[in-house]
Formats: sequence, structure tokens, C-alpha cells
Amino acid sequence: MYGARQVGKTYILKDNSTQEVDFVVQANSRILPIEVKAEDNVKSKSLHAFICKDFASYHLKGVRFSMLGFQSQEWMENIPLYAIESYVKKTLDNN
Repeated sequence: MYGARQVGKTYILKDNSTQEVDFVVQANSRILPIEVKAEDNVKSKSLHAFICKDFASYHLKGVRFSMLGFQSQEWMENIPLYAIESYVKKTLDNN
């Protein structure tokens, strides 16, 4: 298991918005918007809007952790819940 570093919290708010992204973390030089889904509904409208509209100029690729299998889309990767630890280790080692 990898311990979390002590970091400050930053909240990004938009007026009159109901969108939310679960986490935004920095893994070395990479910024990772993260959505976690532990149910059958895995729609990621807020994550999509965050990546493709709000911060489109940054060319981010998001991560969704869910019960689905591995999937890769242009704007997002889906990682199965059972593979979170391996994904985090790989991401930290490659940056």
C-alpha cells in the first residue's frame, strides 16, 4: 500500500454548477482527474465536462475506477477497482 503525502486541499467551484469530480491529483508531472464508481451506474458526465470543456486546453486524460473492466477512451481510462493499487504504482513509476 502506498501512503498519501501531506498536501493542501484545493476546491474548484463553479457558480450554479452541480458537477463534481472526486479527486484531482498530481502524479509527478501528470495531473489526474479521478472519478470513483462503486455501483452499476458509471456515467461520468462531470468528469467528461471537467476534462473536455472546463480544462480542455490542458489536454488531460481522466481516470475512472469502477467495477467495469479495463477501457480506454480518448478522454478517459477505466480501471477496475481490483486494479487500483497496480495502476497507482505503475503511474508513479512511469512519471
